[in-house]
Amino acid sequence: MTGARKQERSARPWRFFQDQDARWRWKYVMNGKAVAQAYEGFADYERCVADARVHGYRDTTKGA
Repeated sequence: MTGARKQERSARPWRFFQDQDARWRWKYVMNGKAVAQAYEGFADYERCVADARVHGYRDTTKGA
């Protein structure tokens, strides 16, 4: 991974991913460390995002 791409990836504080059981989870990363994360996995991506919103996530890509 190039330096520019690595920096771009790490600049996003909210991360959404599937765990080993293919369940959706979120993580909020600050200074390279997870400071908040989903305590459960979600079958649906939409429910995962909804849970992240409860914890402060705001989608800034809409309308862009």
